[in-house]
Amino acid sequence: MNTQWSPTDLGVSPGTPKSFHLKIHLKSHMCSFRIQLYTVPWIGSTADHNGLDPPPQQIVIIMEKVKVKLCLCGEGAVGKTSLIARYVHDVFDDKYLITLGTKVTKKEMSFNHPDDGTPVHITCMIWDVVGQQAYRSFMPNFYKNASGLIMVFDLTRRETFTALEDWRKFVWENSGDVPAIVLANKTDLKSERTVFEDEIKSYCDSYGMDYLLTSAKTGKNVNTAFEHIGKIISRNL
Repeated sequence: MNTQWSPTDLGVSPGTPKSFHLKIHLKSHMCSFRIQLYTVPWIGSTADHNGLDPPPQQIVIIMEKVKVKLCLCGEGAVGKTSLIARYVHDVFDDKYLITLGTKVTKKEMSFNHPDDGTPVHITCMIWDVVGQQAYRSFMPNFYKNASGLIMVFDLTRRETFTALEDWRKFVWENSGDVPAIVLANKTDLKSERTVFEDEIKSYCDSYGMDYLLTSAKTGKNVNTAFEHIGKIISRNL
């Protein structure tokens, strides 16, 4: 980068070291920067620093991957844990185990930026949040500082689709209007479906959200779904 900052530009008094973070979208990748600025004696001639007086300050830039928080919400037994397991580990287990509180799984994500096509690399912390109403009082902290949201319902249980609106209101009230998509899960159970695509589209269109039909069991659209929300998140970094 050829841009030069003076201490005044960055809120630093001469002779005072200061550290802070910047998030910058470079041509090669999305990075979080920790920048340390020091006022140091200039070594060299006036020509070496383009005649600037005082000369430019020494800037140390340390590049780090962006870390984002992605939360899944929805009623119990809709397949949130199974979707994460399929995406992160490419496995599926028919056994249902209630998630107590929340479970966080780390996943590196790489894709092309949706606007300019440049490679993006982010570390995604995926939060699998309990869906049972009895734990609702503990949930606000789980969604705090979320970068994105995946709302999940079960195509074979209409009540889980109806409950999406309560989940949307609850999460947005506690974390702001974070980018969100809807996953209509368990498409493999075609004969048991009670919710149909026209009503899913109508609901999502009302909030400008995208949706996908997924199956944690077969893997249908699971990777696509997580990559899609990752791209949406990348636009806001």
